[in-house]
Amino acid sequence: MRFILAAMPFLLAPATTALADPPSDAGRPDNATTAERAVFEALQKPVDFSAIETPLEDVAAHFEKKTGVPFQLDVRALEDVGVGQDTPLTCQFRKLPAESILYFLLRELELTYVIRPGGAMITTPEAATATLQVRFYDIGDLVGEDGLRFDQLADLIRRVVEPTMWRDAGGPATLGRFRHGGIDVLVVSQHQAAHAEIHRLLSGLRRLRHPKLPEKAKTFADLGVKPPQTSAGADVTLPERQRSKAIYKALSEKTTFEFIETPLHDVVDYLEELHRINIWIDSRAMQDVGIGSDTPITRNLSGITLRSALRLTLAELDLTFYADHGVLVITTPEEAERPDTGHITRLYNVVDLIWAADADGTLRADERDFASFLISAVGRQTSWGEFGGPGAIHAIATPQLSLIAVSHTEEMHDEMEAFLSKLREHRDNKGRLPRHVTHGGSPSGMTWSGGMF
Repeated sequence: MRFILAAMPFLLAPATTALADPPSDAGRPDNATTAERAVFEALQKPVDFSAIETPLEDVAAHFEKKTGVPFQLDVRALEDVGVGQDTPLTCQFRKLPAESILYFLLRELELTYVIRPGGAMITTPEAATATLQVRFYDIGDLVGEDGLRFDQLADLIRRVVEPTMWRDAGGPATLGRFRHGGIDVLVVSQHQAAHAEIHRLLSGLRRLRHPKLPEKAKTFADLGVKPPQTSAGADVTLPERQRSKAIYKALSEKTTFEFIETPLHDVVDYLEELHRINIWIDSRAMQDVGIGSDTPITRNLSGITLRSALRLTLAELDLTFYADHGVLVITTPEEAERPDTGHITRLYNVVDLIWAADADGTLRADERDFASFLISAVGRQTSWGEFGGPGAIHAIATPQLSLIAVSHTEEMHDEMEAFLSKLREHRDNKGRLPRHVTHGGSPSGMTWSGGMF
């Protein structure tokens, strides 16, 4: 999908085609007011959208007319960054929730929006994150004797949700726990988008809980849990992946590339029609590195997946792609690695990989060492937070939760899934658990009987 920052009327109509997925609760604000929930639900309505050099204030007015949500422009904040009410926009999307279209429209102007009781305000990211909201999350079913310790949960949230915003990192956001009279809640002061991430993260943790593990086991069968059906994040990721499931399905489909000096935007139009998905060219980020949407493409590929074809084609331009808000985004590697744009948080079930057994069968898990091992084995070390990069990984092992949480790019998730699959392929063929050792040569402090480590 092409954007041009540059006043013809535009079209915002109920969608009639079958391109994207039904709305999900991927961005639903947890324990928000009834009025805020009503606004969120209204913005989930799938619409077709087309605009040609339409002023921002007219875009807001038409979204208000079609969704029933009152829109307000934060004029002062917009003026501070040089965006006027008459700033024109040109774009086209088919059958996407209104909130997804708004996300990409406003991102092109480096703007965002926040939901308010009874309406929505278009503003700057700086203004949006400066307004903190206090919200409460029930956690009694997640923390406890067999679940997470509260410090584990708090550390996980701080590592994968807006890491630089928390007070211990020099920011204003806080989190704490309140327990009294049967109440056990997480109390968080954060901005609105971060609250949506926390809601999704807690939902993902609940979906990954497994039956309580025994104190002792010597084989995987002794654990009494079903083995993971896949190493991919598809079944264990946060709800954002559900919103983009049509994109992931298309990326797995076979495709055909037959282009000779064809402009990139024409290639995109062809792929949109062929695979019936929305694709967005991140013109702003590409212009920063001197690449335009008219850059010619010459390629002849067939019989391979769309994912592979895009990787081969875009790599020659030093570009990449990822899925976001039900759209396939083509952008620069630098933009894709920004935590606020191209990073995706996924949870991986590693109950069969993270636990080891002492000589007498007592189960043990070295969460930090396991995470360190993955950092050393998957992708560029410098892309992880431990080495100054933007990526985050956090391992958890309790009697009812055994997972790694990874916040990184789509490409890094592909590498992580492939690596976990390789580990499982080399697992002991008799199903024996890895042996836990106090001192050893392996990065994780455990030795696989099959010799993998």
